[in-house]
Amino acid sequence: VMESVVAANNNYHDGWRLLANWYAQKGDRDPCLAAAGNCQRLAPNDPDTLCFVAEKLQAFKAEPERVGQLLERAFELEPSDLYNGLTWIDYAIEQENHEAANRSLQVLKLHQDNAFTCYRAMQLAFSLDTGQTPLALWDKLVGSPDANDWLISHAWNLVKENQLQAQAVEAIMERRAKAQPTAADAGSCLAYFEIDRDGIKTVEKRLRQFRPKDAFDHRFLEAYLHRLIKLRRAIPSRLLPTLEPLLRADTHNWGLLGYLLSDLGKSSQVVNWMRDYSANIGVQAWMLYFYSIALRDVGRWQAAVQVTRDALALEADNYREDIVVWYSLDQLLAGEPAPEQELALINPDALAPFSRYPLALTEALLCLDKRDFIEAYPELSPRLRACQRAIQAHAGSPAMVEAKKRSRALFKRGIAGSFLQRLVWNWRLANHF
Repeated sequence: VMESVVAANNNYHDGWRLLANWYAQKGDRDPCLAAAGNCQRLAPNDPDTLCFVAEKLQAFKAEPERVGQLLERAFELEPSDLYNGLTWIDYAIEQENHEAANRSLQVLKLHQDNAFTCYRAMQLAFSLDTGQTPLALWDKLVGSPDANDWLISHAWNLVKENQLQAQAVEAIMERRAKAQPTAADAGSCLAYFEIDRDGIKTVEKRLRQFRPKDAFDHRFLEAYLHRLIKLRRAIPSRLLPTLEPLLRADTHNWGLLGYLLSDLGKSSQVVNWMRDYSANIGVQAWMLYFYSIALRDVGRWQAAVQVTRDALALEADNYREDIVVWYSLDQLLAGEPAPEQELALINPDALAPFSRYPLALTEALLCLDKRDFIEAYPELSPRLRACQRAIQAHAGSPAMVEAKKRSRALFKRGIAGSFLQRLVWNWRLANHF
């Protein structure tokens, strides 16, 4: 529709912008860059447009020199804009143009001096003599009221790369001792430092007496859970009764324990742990995704269908595409329409492993599209073969076995004809599926 709109009005800036975003989502390089070029033609001195064009070029790794020129020009036109300024400074740092990045950062800080500019100053302090030490900037960042988890984790990575963890943790502990404002996410940094220094078993001994007092302490527990997930290691049985109520008190940690149990294949424990999800404030879609998979694994398919719907209704996160896949399969199995437009934008390589087989089933069911199985067979056959390949990685999964069983029943219902014809085509279906 938008293509016809800009064809009728070649000077419709917002239409070209929407088209560029749509082409970028589809991965269509040339049409996307052409649409972005029209945006620049119509607004050659608009900072937001210049930044937008540069980002589209970056997305397709095109014309790196022009990217830098566009971003720098956008910043020069509006040096108080935080987003455009940081986008230019980040690009300059990435290109190791540290002097230009520092000059622009000093200008931006005249307008906005906050955690975002502090982190970039810390980056540059490792490469240039900026008049501030990296550790002084770390302390400032940890004390900033607008420091978020992204800033703290990336700053911590800089600290680790330069082997300054002990000094950085000392600054955290000094702030805590003096009751000074300390970013909650610095609790994760403390946890990682102690686990790396003392070993996870020693930290677990301390956790027996651990009683969280604030968000900082909850982020300490979050980092502990992340390390368990990385190690694929369960919480020791002697520690679990102590930690369970502490983890329930923080929704993010509640969800992380569900993820850990799911990753360890403990579906019954996931179902028991997450059964009261509706009582939790701030539940996120990814949490319900793993709960729904566990429900399917323990044979509670209809409950999983409802949880998947609940997940779809929440704000989209990194598991949105996986949730859409399972929701689509549920819809088709129930004889209801699937969101085909959203399905068409899914990148199969970006899906969680557990979502690839249901995607293959969904594509096969969409191919059948209420037609007679025999009529649809020439198009359907390669789809069924794809299903056959996709399930091999999860052949022992109860959820996958049930998904296959329900889909096969739907295919069978589509086979018409005499008894002998149905017998032959059921045999062919069995060979394919």
